[in-house]
Amino acid sequence: MKKVSKGFTLVELMIVVAIIGILAAVAIPNFMKYQLRARYGEIPTNIKTYYTAQKALTALERTIATTFGGDGLTTGQFFAPGKLPAVCTPSTTKTAWTAADMGKSQAIDWVIDGSTYGCYDSAAGGGTVAGFGPAISLWALSDIDGDSFNACTILYGPRVNELGVVTATPPAGCAAFPAAPSADKPWSQPIRFKGTTVDSNVF
Repeated sequence: MKKVSKGFTLVELMIVVAIIGILAAVAIPNFMKYQLRARYGEIPTNIKTYYTAQKALTALERTIATTFGGDGLTTGQFFAPGKLPAVCTPSTTKTAWTAADMGKSQAIDWVIDGSTYGCYDSAAGGGTVAGFGPAISLWALSDIDGDSFNACTILYGPRVNELGVVTATPPAGCAAFPAAPSADKPWSQPIRFKGTTVDSNVF
């Protein structure tokens, strides 16, 4: 009795390979996007905690020591320590924070765990003492997707009176990005910009 060999034909194997190729072509770019989104998630979260720390600083009327860039006297206002970490270039890898960087952030109880994808900065407005003011802008530059174009994620914190009217406008942050919001539209959530438009479709 003659044995009949069983197996896949060349056509069947080619069909399977083609299907796997199509699935990979769809899955790999989506996987990369999910990775980028996960990395970017650090930035708005850090900016929100930064703002929360700033609000606590004003409410508790604490001073910032001269060691960390303050004057040791001013209370009840936001404090802008400047660029953190001090040496930072947006890239696809994290930047480590030095002890001095972490000291400045912890002076206002903003705790960072060692390294970040974003390069954070701040500016205070409406005050009479340098670095302090009743309004604040907090932002981060990043290039997580590695396209050499920095994105700016920014949060504006104006001073608003009991009627909801802005009485101190925060200064603009991120050169070449949108200026501070109009008095009737303060931005209390981090917004990401790339160029001069809201950047919601990069990844």
